Amino acid sequence: AVGNFGCDAIMCNLGFFNKNGRQIEVTNPCIRCTDERETKYMGTTSCVSSQKVRERTILELLFRDTGGEEWKKKDGWLEENVDICEWHGISCKADETVESIMLGANNLRGRPPREIFELP
Repeated sequence: AVGNFGCDAIMCNLGFFNKNGRQIEVTNPCIRCTDERETKYMGTTSCVSSQKVRERTILELLFRDTGGEEWKKKDGWLEENVDICEWHGISCKADETVESIMLGANNLRGRPPREIFELP
């Protein structure tokens, strides 16, 4: 069965991912990442690029829903050529994905989007 799904030891190969990290059935294939170097391990559940796109979308919602234009510090926020890991108040693990958000005393107002709980 392992050979049927193109996975080593049931896990997705390097450079591939899916939500389970392995192909369980034909309708749930491992998907190639845009850059093979994005996955450091077999059995990866996401590619860094797709995860960063989702994280950026969530952080943009946070900015919009909490009055980001009125924040005291918003360096880098929503700037297209600035990585989210360089935005004020955002810390990332190994410059890849969001690890923490520290925006205390920054004049946030409103309700953060529920999508914020999708961040790792």
